[in-house]
Amino acid sequence: MSTPTISQQYVAAVNAADLDTLLALFAADAVLEHPMGTFATSEERGRFYSEVVFAGRAQTTIVSTSRDGDREWVEIEAISPLGEPGNKVHAADLFELDEAGRIRRLAIYYR
Repeated sequence: MSTPTISQQYVAAVNAADLDTLLALFAADAVLEHPMGTFATSEERGRFYSEVVFAGRAQTTIVSTSRDGDREWVEIEAISPLGEPGNKVHAADLFELDEAGRIRRLAIYYR
């Protein structure tokens, strides 16, 4: 059995609303870039995931991935029970990893 990629670990933690596991995927000096803002500390990232992502109760699915060295692109679909039935959010996430395999930068884009 292969080790899950960083994006698979990330999606599993988001879907489980597991903040501790999610934050552990990030390097201490990581930056999260999202349409709602830039989050450069663990506290800021924790607040963003707790108050925005987990509050929306979205269930996220990986549609496709591509990896090149320390970068992983992921196409994601998410659906929330709080939104209109059948309405999916589509996103592209770019993970840049450090030498230890933790997220150094995560840039999230929506369409």
